[in-house]
Amino acid sequence: MGSITHETNEVPKTPLKLVFLTLPIAGHMLHIVDTASTFAMHGVTCIIITTHANVPFIQNSVPKSVANINDFLNIRLLDFPYEAVGLPPGIENFSNVTSIDMRPKISDALKLLQKPTEDLIKEISPDCIVSDMFYPWTSDFAREVGIPRVVFRGTGMFPMCCWNSIKSHVPHESVTSDDEKFTLPGLPGDIVMTKSTLPDWVRNPNGYTMWMKMIDAAESKSFGVIVNSFTDLERDYEEYYKLVTGLKVWTIGPIALHVGRNEDLDGSGEWVEWLDKKEAGSVIYVSFGGSAKFPTHQLKEIAAGLELSGRDFVWVVRAGKDHSAEEWSLQEFKEKMRESGQGLIIEGWVPQLMFLEHTAVGAMVTHVGWGTMLEGITAGLPLVTWPLYAEQFYNERLVVDVLKIGVGVGVSEFCGLDDIGKKETIGRQSIEAAVRLVMGDSEEAVAMRQRVMELSEASKKAVQDGGSSKANIQNFLNDLTILRSLRNERVKS
Repeated sequence: MGSITHETNEVPKTPLKLVFLTLPIAGHMLHIVDTASTFAMHGVTCIIITTHANVPFIQNSVPKSVANINDFLNIRLLDFPYEAVGLPPGIENFSNVTSIDMRPKISDALKLLQKPTEDLIKEISPDCIVSDMFYPWTSDFAREVGIPRVVFRGTGMFPMCCWNSIKSHVPHESVTSDDEKFTLPGLPGDIVMTKSTLPDWVRNPNGYTMWMKMIDAAESKSFGVIVNSFTDLERDYEEYYKLVTGLKVWTIGPIALHVGRNEDLDGSGEWVEWLDKKEAGSVIYVSFGGSAKFPTHQLKEIAAGLELSGRDFVWVVRAGKDHSAEEWSLQEFKEKMRESGQGLIIEGWVPQLMFLEHTAVGAMVTHVGWGTMLEGITAGLPLVTWPLYAEQFYNERLVVDVLKIGVGVGVSEFCGLDDIGKKETIGRQSIEAAVRLVMGDSEEAVAMRQRVMELSEASKKAVQDGGSSKANIQNFLNDLTILRSLRNERVKS
């Protein structure tokens, strides 16, 4: 397939100009790049504001399949305040920190960058600020300069609805133990959770709780919310969120499909050759995202569970430091699987879409981060859910209880990035059972595959002409064009 062209028939006479602000962490930046690229395809001038060390990642993430993308997509730079926060040069991204104490320093740097960012936005004079939720100050600033602020949400409608229900009704305060089940009030369907799967800052309010309240307050004053989802995936929850918040919502996903990100992948390498030798649907793909690092004792159980399942697998792993007396070795297991041909273990980053869309892959084990989950659904794969942090326990409920396209591995404790594998250990038997189920031929497994294939087809239709996401993009741009005309009229008068 050739490169994707601009939707020139939809470009207003004077192109809109959008500024994008992203949290400096790989997943957020990738989603912002894809979103900006999507609007750039419609002839909109899109400007991403970032700092110098993040430029290579952003430039490398710009989809090569979009023709003349750089005519509409630009980067404007700010100087990162290293000395002021005590960070070494080059550390400007949460994904690149080498110690825990660096994270709050990056947060401090982002606070110091607020004024320079405001000055740069005034210089650019955009028609809209598209802001990561973690920049709540942009809401009041946008009102000050007289332009709309739109929140970009990398999560879906369902987790947003779950959080709205919890903060509004606090159902977790009515239970007497962490493992007692409760239903989230007001939501379509019976969504059941336990207190132990809620974030720590929800169970025990702290400074981050106040930060989230600021984020919610800023969103309530915004023009609307852009969401990386599509209507057929979460229709009831999209309507619910609009109803309870009164906000405009534009679901425009899956954004990776708009820009043809899978077309940028290099279909060569050891893993491609390995997969090409496997039968269709015979391999399970295992990955927990770019941030999760399990200790050795949990890696050992994952390895044993995968081996016991008897299924071929690709396991993308990031090993954490473990100072226990554990004698098990990932490297030895890696070599054992290489010799047997059952498993391919890859340490580090991989082009995930290439794996998920390979015909040999039949299911995936995932932390249920929204982006990864959406990629799995788009590829038509049933899921084994292993939530860890952020909104992932909400996403699990969507996958297992609402969409019924996956099975949980049995995680019952929310954890932070630094506590992964410390609160509980998922045993090999649970892992083996979940893998066997999603890869098997039972009625339940067949039904899962059928449902997820239907969603896969729906995701592709959503981004095509006449699809819901394609229409929402144009609706969003039309709304901004109307607002710009009203602003210009006020200035003239």
